[in-house]
Amino acid sequence: MKRFKTLAPVTLHAGIVQLSEDQAKGRDHKLEEVKPGLYKITGPNQFKAGQEIGYDGEIPKALAHLVESPDSKDKAPAKVKKGGKGKGQAVTLDQFRAAVAKLDPTNDDHRTAAGKPDVKALKGVGVKVTAAQRDDLWRQLEEEAVADANGNTPADKSAPASEVTADESGKGPGE
Repeated sequence: MKRFKTLAPVTLHAGIVQLSEDQAKGRDHKLEEVKPGLYKITGPNQFKAGQEIGYDGEIPKALAHLVESPDSKDKAPAKVKKGGKGKGQAVTLDQFRAAVAKLDPTNDDHRTAAGKPDVKALKGVGVKVTAAQRDDLWRQLEEEAVADANGNTPADKSAPASEVTADESGKGPGE
């Protein structure tokens, strides 16, 4: 069992986690107790930034940049820069939600073919994100909508969703 500290909201869909009694409260319907303090994940579990959890196995690669070992000397989250330009900044889920609300749902230029908010359209309303950041934030909004529809309360909506940053052009690696 490895210990991890979340740097941003992280959603785990499977595996065995070690949680405190307080962390396990309210997640009963998404956890199956294996033994005291150890739980099998039976549904998506979101952890707020700053939470320490135990996880049996390897953290999925897509989430690795969102966690650190609690004894890690480098407490700052990884930042991705393209071409050494500008640092960029993290976008919170609330900022993303507000930006999406400003987009015109009838304007095809504001959406991708998959129905996600277009990165250029988001930049036009003041939010610079990479496609990868947009995808992560969009996934969180979709999970939030499902949780709301099911009567569940999602994790802290205002915490930074990811510390991966864009350069001044708003583009990330591979764009």
